[in-house]
Amino acid sequence: MKTFAVLYLVYLACIFAAKTEEEQQLMITRILKPTDGDEEMRNELFERINAAERVCKEGKCKVLRDQLVAGAEISVFAKVTKEYDTCMDDCRVKEQRSFDLLKELERKADYWKNFQEVKSLSLKDALVYWAEIKGEFKLLEEEENKYEAAMEKLRLTKEEAQLKEKLDAEIREQDQKCKTTTCASLREALLTAKIPEDQIAAADKFFDCMKKCKEPMNAQVEQLDKLQEREDYLANMEELRTEMSVLDALQYFDEIESSSTSLT
Repeated sequence: MKTFAVLYLVYLACIFAAKTEEEQQLMITRILKPTDGDEEMRNELFERINAAERVCKEGKCKVLRDQLVAGAEISVFAKVTKEYDTCMDDCRVKEQRSFDLLKELERKADYWKNFQEVKSLSLKDALVYWAEIKGEFKLLEEEENKYEAAMEKLRLTKEEAQLKEKLDAEIREQDQKCKTTTCASLREALLTAKIPEDQIAAADKFFDCMKKCKEPMNAQVEQLDKLQEREDYLANMEELRTEMSVLDALQYFDEIESSSTSLT
């Protein structure tokens, strides 16, 4: 019995390891493989850095900068220059992450090529290689982890997907019931109306009837809308990640998380 238990644990460990290797490979590819989106990410990072530089020059370090522009004696100028450089360095620290992300982006191509060469030997060797170099891409890995966490929050669970199908079926059934029973005569009047005035009047009566008839399903409609909204957000995130960059996708998620009721 003890031997069986040990073998069973080993079996579970093997399954888990295989799954982890597959997931790791996908994550590594997302981090290391150069894409068209890398250029978008570079542009975004440069924009952040340049914006921060302007804020530093025109805000925190403006007084020192104005003194340098105005001119001064050599001894005073040297002192102010040193103070200004220190001020700018301290101010730039806020965007150090952007600088470091740029450096990681520049490393991708060479490391991806090496990873592919090692992977041609075996996946295990490639994963060992990744373990050795992953410190060179810790910020990109953090961004990918944030992206995965955001996607997990948006992705419908199995139960939610089943609920979505159930709600959709119930709403469609009620809509059909309203058309064919409660509002059937008004629908027929709309379809048979000939002159514009009669068509407008018939349409108003029919749509009012349908609205009242479907009111009992309002809660279900709202619930379905929230689930559909999450699926739409998920698709948008994937598109932004592919067409733009992980930074754009995460910025989009921050915006929808703060404004959408479907994520609360």
